[in-house]
Amino acid sequence: MNKLVQMEKIRCGMAARGREVLAVTFPTVGPLTTPQWHSISALSKGSVPASELADKAGIQGPSLSRIIPDLKSLGLIFTEKSSKDGRILDVDLTPKGKRLHKKLHERFNEAVEPTESEKEQLKELVGEYAAN
Repeated sequence: MNKLVQMEKIRCGMAARGREVLAVTFPTVGPLTTPQWHSISALSKGSVPASELADKAGIQGPSLSRIIPDLKSLGLIFTEKSSKDGRILDVDLTPKGKRLHKKLHERFNEAVEPTESEKEQLKELVGEYAAN
């Protein structure tokens, strides 16, 4: 099997474990979609204008127009007009959203960390790939 295909297979396995973490149903929240998680993660560093959130979260703008109301209804984010410019809508995490982010961030990072077997395989594959 091609070395790059083998590396991609390992990466996909790690990503699948990350998606499993997001699919866990949390009391009062339910499962999160990957774009919702990326939005929450982007907001973990502080308030962001809605116009910039899609870029920071790495998602499409039209998706954000559905994500913001969904996350607001779950009590994970809030929006308010910018104190600098009333035309701008700022988005931030609620205390509940911050707690959820902290809990999920730890679980997500653990889930996507390569196993010892994956680390050994990757080290071998990268070495072989670099040698060619």
